[in-house]
Amino acid sequence: MAIGERIRFIRNLRGMSQKFLGQSIGFSEKTADVRIAQYESGTRTPKDNFIDDISKVVIILIRAGAACRLVFCFIRLMTAEEEALQFKKRIRNTILFYIAAELAFVIKDIAIHYFS
Repeated sequence: MAIGERIRFIRNLRGMSQKFLGQSIGFSEKTADVRIAQYESGTRTPKDNFIDDISKVVIILIRAGAACRLVFCFIRLMTAEEEALQFKKRIRNTILFYIAAELAFVIKDIAIHYFS
């Protein structure tokens, strides 16, 4: 899978627009969506620091999403006694997903450091 396809896949997976992703990594509002579209189509190749910036944005979004889901589940756990088991499972799954995601990012950093 080419780098542009990976960028598109991750962006779509996280539900981000091209403009949002571009602005999140520092492009101006006018050029953000055009630049990301160029990377995704392969007409332009991103620099290494751009790829690192994308991974940081995705990490932040995963952390924020996991935190929001945990807060929501804890609130529902306290207020909805009949659904307590369901929200306990969601809390456990969110924590396991968060740990797996953090481990993947650490392994990525180790691999990059080792091979560079």
